[in-house]
Amino acid sequence: MQRPRMQQTMPEDRSGWHQIDAGPQLEVLFHTNRRLAGREPDQIERPSIVVAVAGKREQALRFDPFSMGAHFHIRPGLAEQIPLPMVDGQSALDATMGIFLKSRFGSGAC
Repeated sequence: MQRPRMQQTMPEDRSGWHQIDAGPQLEVLFHTNRRLAGREPDQIERPSIVVAVAGKREQALRFDPFSMGAHFHIRPGLAEQIPLPMVDGQSALDATMGIFLKSRFGSGAC
């Protein structure tokens, strides 16, 4: 039996998470190895950046730029991963920042 998909929420346990100042409209956290809740531990490191609109529990975006096959998610848990578009010579972090700055989040229009 397949479980219904649920939008992922911001982590309640903040140990190991680093808050990034992104202004008053956003909550942005970074973790060097996010653990997947409810899954068996594995040897895969999962550095991630999670973004929520301030005051909301649900993640709006999750960036996994350092994973094999760098990608991001819109409404993590509900939608499939999207490959991170990078141009030759561009770092995954620069590509992530480009998406963030082009989105409505980066424009301050939240």
